[in-house]
Amino acid sequence: MSSALNKGNLVGGSWISRFLDEIGDSTGNVDMVGNYSSNPLDFKYTVPEGKLLYVYSLTVTIEDNGSLDAGSYGNGIALTNGLKFGILTRSGEIVSATIQKPITTNASWATYAHDLVVHDFGSGNNTLTIRYLFERDGIPIKVASGQSLAIQLNDNFSGLRGHLCKFGGILVPR
Repeated sequence: MSSALNKGNLVGGSWISRFLDEIGDSTGNVDMVGNYSSNPLDFKYTVPEGKLLYVYSLTVTIEDNGSLDAGSYGNGIALTNGLKFGILTRSGEIVSATIQKPITTNASWATYAHDLVVHDFGSGNNTLTIRYLFERDGIPIKVASGQSLAIQLNDNFSGLRGHLCKFGGILVPR
């Protein structure tokens, strides 16, 4: 727990770990493989009314066949718009942590998260995992009730074999 975060804020809180999904309530599709170039889509978790969410970590998994290149997304996918992550407001606007530079390549994840590991199993698909620990940037992300932690996709990700995003945090009464 960060010394910057008042421990009293977490009284009555509970640990939460969920995949971001298309609906935002942990009941929707969690696999972010698809073509979102014409219709951007937000994968999200919406904080219930009367709660606050402190997000400590974000883990992204990208699975594809063949080698995963630094200069593309997955194995050879070229992203035009890139993906953004941040807080989705009640009005539907994303307050992006990636506003200056959307993520367009495997390597660009390291700019934000640093912890990036390529898993090459010798046969079958290769996997890239990215772990972003927000306390390393200062403090956990605070998401208010009615807002969402979100990843916004606006390109064609249909060539991937798997694409998931999971967060970990503490959900507290407001």
